[in-house]
Amino acid sequence: MSALSILPIEIFSGIEQKDSLHFIGLGGGGTNILTHFLQNGVSGKFTSITCKERIELKKAGVQFISFKSPKYHYNHEEFMKYYNDLSIPNEVKENINKNDRYILLAGIGGFTGTKLMDDILERLTGIQHFAICTLPFGFELPIGQIVGKMFYEKYHGIKSVKFFDLSPFGKANGTLKMAEAFRKCHEQLFNLYKSHSFPDFV
Repeated sequence: MSALSILPIEIFSGIEQKDSLHFIGLGGGGTNILTHFLQNGVSGKFTSITCKERIELKKAGVQFISFKSPKYHYNHEEFMKYYNDLSIPNEVKENINKNDRYILLAGIGGFTGTKLMDDILERLTGIQHFAICTLPFGFELPIGQIVGKMFYEKYHGIKSVKFFDLSPFGKANGTLKMAEAFRKCHEQLFNLYKSHSFPDFV
């Protein structure tokens, strides 16, 4: 799986002036990216869909929708059973507004972000949207690698879905604790966004 595509400048140009732009952080990883963008002054609507509301986002007026993934052992068969059977809450479906333009943010490989991204992308047919998906670090659990590859193979040819492969990013930054590696990833995503200069994520 290679690291990925160029983020098109037109998706983000003049982004602060677009009231209709709606950022949605999906799962813990996506909410972390959303938080970093919000803390750095990005304007727009913000929604976090994850298992637990974060106090700092509540204070900032970010909409929270609860979505708690089931507890499961890190077993591929069990993961896929829950993945295929679990229903998305109605509040998630009702949150989609055809007049908004969506920036979806998710860490692919975990249950919540992957499931939500998969479902919401299907619901956004005919609505302007762009998805930024981070793929797992090489040191993350094997099930995450399997699920990340599954999702990548399904969506990598779709123009509105772009991936950021964390594996080479982690190698480029040496041996890091996971939290520090993610922090550096968020900084790079934000710096690319602010500069409107989007080279390959390699």
